[in-house]
This record gives sequence, C-alpha cells and structure tokens, in this order.
Amino acid sequence: MEPNFVDMAPSPSSHIQTLTKIGYTFNSAISDIIDNSIAAQSKNILIFASHQNSSVRIAICDDGFGMRKDELIQNMRIGCKDPDDLRGENDLGRFGSGLKTASFSQAEILTVITKTRETDFAGASWNIEEIKKSNSWKLKILSSSEILKELSNIPEIESLGTAVIWNNLHSYINSNDLNSVDLEDMLADQVTWLKKYIGLHFHKYLTGSGKITIYVNGDKILPLSPFLEHEDGYWEGPTQSFRMRQRLGKVEVKVHNIPHAGKLSNKGREQLEVLKSITSGQGFYVYRNNRLIIAGGWLGLSKNSQLGKLARVEVNIPSSLDSDWTTDVKKSSIEIPHQVKSRLKAAIETPVQQSKRAYKYRGVADKANDFWLIIENKAKHEISYQISSNNHELQTLLSQLNYNQKQMLTNYLKGLAANIPCHNIYHVMAEGKENINQDYDELEKALSEILLNG
Repeated sequence: MEPNFVDMAPSPSSHIQTLTKIGYTFNSAISDIIDNSIAAQSKNILIFASHQNSSVRIAICDDGFGMRKDELIQNMRIGCKDPDDLRGENDLGRFGSGLKTASFSQAEILTVITKTRETDFAGASWNIEEIKKSNSWKLKILSSSEILKELSNIPEIESLGTAVIWNNLHSYINSNDLNSVDLEDMLADQVTWLKKYIGLHFHKYLTGSGKITIYVNGDKILPLSPFLEHEDGYWEGPTQSFRMRQRLGKVEVKVHNIPHAGKLSNKGREQLEVLKSITSGQGFYVYRNNRLIIAGGWLGLSKNSQLGKLARVEVNIPSSLDSDWTTDVKKSSIEIPHQVKSRLKAAIETPVQQSKRAYKYRGVADKANDFWLIIENKAKHEISYQISSNNHELQTLLSQLNYNQKQMLTNYLKGLAANIPCHNIYHVMAEGKENINQDYDELEKALSEILLNG
C-alpha cells in the first residue's frame, strides 16, 4: 500500500511572525547584512539611520558586484541556499536566510535595490503586513519610478551595488507618544552602540591591504581589536594549527594577554572601557572567515577568575568547517566539536598562567611595603591584611605615649585593619577600575584640621 502524505507547509502569515522572533539584536541584524556586502566583494559599505516623524529608516548600501533581476528575486526567497554548500573564502553567509530573517526581525518592510555593471537597477520588497493580510508569499517587484523614489532618500549612491532598506522599525512603531527630540536621542544611542559593535566584530576586515571601509551616518568605523596588540605589555603566544578534515581547511589557535590596565596609554584605557561594554572580557574569541562570532567567555571549558582576566584565546575557523562547528542562522553562537575541546582546553592554560603572573607580581610588590602584612592561611584558603607592628614610624610614636594612649592607638589600629572595605575593593577591581587613587592631599587636610582643633 502506498504511503499517504499530507502537505503541511506552514501558513505564511504564521511563519512570517515566527521569523521576526528568531532573536537578532539591532547590531547583529545589521552585521548579517554587512556579511552579504563583504561576500559581494564590496570595498565601501555605507549605513544610514534616519527618521521622519515616528518612522525610522535604515539603509545599508555597498559597492559590491550587485545582482541581476532574476538573481535578486531568487535571493529574496527564504532559505535560498543549501547550508552545506561550500563557501568562498570571503562568503560569510550560511543558510541563505540572513538577509530576510535579519531584516524581518527589525523592520516591517524590507526593500532591496541592486544593479550590476551590465544591468540597470532592479528592486523588490517584502511587507510583513501584506504577507499576513494575504496569507501568501507575494513579493513586490518595484517599478522604475518606485526605485528612483527609494534611491532619492539615500545619499552617495553613485557606485551602488546593492542597497538594503528597512522601513518602519518594530522597536519604534509604538513611539508615537515620543517627541522628535526623544526619538532622535534613542536613535543616536542605538547608532553609537552599532559603531562599537561593527568596529569589534569586523576589525580584521577594517585593516590590512584588502581592507574594506564602513561608514555609519558619515562616520568612518575604526577597527577595535579585543587584544590591544599595540599597547605596551601586550603578550602573544605562538599560533597552533590543526586540520579536522584534510581537504576542508584548518583551525588556527593563538593565545594573547592584554596589558594590565596600569600599563595602558590613555587611548588603550579608552579602548578597554569600550571593549568591556560589548564583550565578555577574558576567554575565547572565535572568528569565522575573520568575522568575530564569539566575543569572550570560556564556552564551558573554564571559569572566569580575577587573576585570569587578561587572558584571551583567539580561534579562527574557515566556513568550510561549518558542518563541524555548528552555528545558528544569526551567526552569534557556535558549538565546539567534541574532538576539538581537549585542544582548546590545553590552549587555555598558557594565557591564564601568564595573566596570573601579572597580577601576582603586583601582589608581591604590595606585600613589600612597611605598613601592611599580607598573611595567607593556605589550610583555610584565607588571606588577611594586618598593620605591621615593625613599622619604624609606628614604633617611634608608641615610644612617646603613655600606657593609656598606647592602648587607645592600638585599639584604633585594630579597628582600622578589621574594617578594610575588602568587598568594595574587590568589586571595583572586578569592574576593571584597577588604578585606585588615594587622595592623600585631602587626607592631610582632614588630619591637619583635627590637630588644629585638638
């Protein structure tokens, strides 16, 4: 008996709402569009964010090789590529869905306008409300006049390859109660974070002989390396490489230690503060085709530690190994192959030990002063900080006091030692504010007043 099959294709009106909830952020969605521009061999990518009344519009334009009309229509299809197909060296795509899912996650209307050197402009548009209303995947093909109208709102399009335009962003649709100043501030804040995110995740594409240039609202994006290589005190270990499957390329692993904050230049400290706001700090930095996917964290192979906070492990994987290093449609997470975990775990030890040495060195230096003793109880895994009774100035002072005065001073010093704000100091250090500045001038003024009033 022949099997009986029933066509259970999802309803377009339901499916489109699912696609809008895949989990992109504003930054990761725009980065997915940038991936397509890089795959199209663009040298310049221009991003424009603007608003009119309460409607926000984003345009991502490039000077890549563009698409013919038939190619555009095919690429507007959901899942237009096989994720198991081999990719070119600069092809950052994966499922052939990024353009659509990234756009649907952010905007009600997705419009793509493109041209090649041999063909004129072609344009097509998806409208989520139209898909839900008609319950069908009806792609709108733009007329010449509609294309010109869209392009009239985009500056600097002389060498346009492709423009991806988002209209009616979801996050601003219910912002009618905001005045134009508030809306401008919201958009400006979002653009500020976008610039930092792009500078980090595409920093390898923004440097070197074959670099690309990315502008956001006219501002050129500068590369932001998470390793601070150009600062004094930076340390780099040797690069290790290994093949997982002989014909499909190799994985490269390099260990780094960023400099201690006390050694950084003013520029380096500014960069570190930016990095702290958009990365997880210590841990793995995983790149796929030189595009940053994972920005910090130990991926379950180790734990964060205060002494290991300078450690970074760079992992570079080619897209040809996608079937082994599973990534999602957003390209924001990755699954480490079981056979690689032991190699990566071994790579952790060197930078973490290097980081610990950098911090322990400062511990020894603190221990050598004449005012404090650091007492370590290894059996109880405890450390205490005690005022040194061998301090010459303290001994001289005590020799000039009578018994009652000595008792009062001793009790005060015991209280001073017992009430060191250790938890606050640890919290401040954990946030990276490592250069604690004791204002001795203010202390001297306060003590002078006590002496005068006494």
